[in-house]
Amino acid sequence: MPQQPFRQNVVILTGASSGIGRALALQLAEQGAWLALAARDSQRLEQVAQGCPPAAVTPPANTS
Repeated sequence: MPQQPFRQNVVILTGASSGIGRALALQLAEQGAWLALAARDSQRLEQVAQGCPPAAVTPPANTS
């Protein structure tokens, strides 16, 4: 059974729409983390959130 150190932990992640932030969001979702994602590019951020089922939200945030 693989280890899931972030299972049922809340993670707030900025810069999640691309690059390292996107990769980290996807990995944390695989480990069962509950994600609050933020980024400047809201369209790409929504795409990332859809790839992080089931617990990823994109609350309104100003990251500029």
